Amino acid sequence: MSDAPPDPEAIILDAARDCYLSAGIDDTSMRDVAARAGVARSTVYRYYPIRLRLAKFPAPADQVVEGMLLALREIPRRPLLRAVFASEEGSRARRVVWSSDVIVRFGEELMEHVVCPAQDSG
Repeated sequence: MSDAPPDPEAIILDAARDCYLSAGIDDTSMRDVAARAGVARSTVYRYYPIRLRLAKFPAPADQVVEGMLLALREIPRRPLLRAVFASEEGSRARRVVWSSDVIVRFGEELMEHVVCPAQDSG
């Protein structure tokens, strides 16, 4: 009986979590995550392309809109996102996620790159 191949997304997420917990979000780069996961940086971007997608839009307002559209497209495709944001059964998952200081700080710091420039530009 052969083992199933490792899930690249799970490996990348585990690596990101390890990097964030050991070095902090501000001091973690995509290069760090890729190195920890043992994959090329392009592989990380292939699975999690949000920054590349948002970089195509120079205006902060366009970045906010594109980020929301991306989230709306991804929620139905990703079981964890679906459980947290869209499912009736996910109330427990929502409580766990939104009560996690690490998750909330991660979201705040991620959005800071988009929301603060948008606020600054009016």
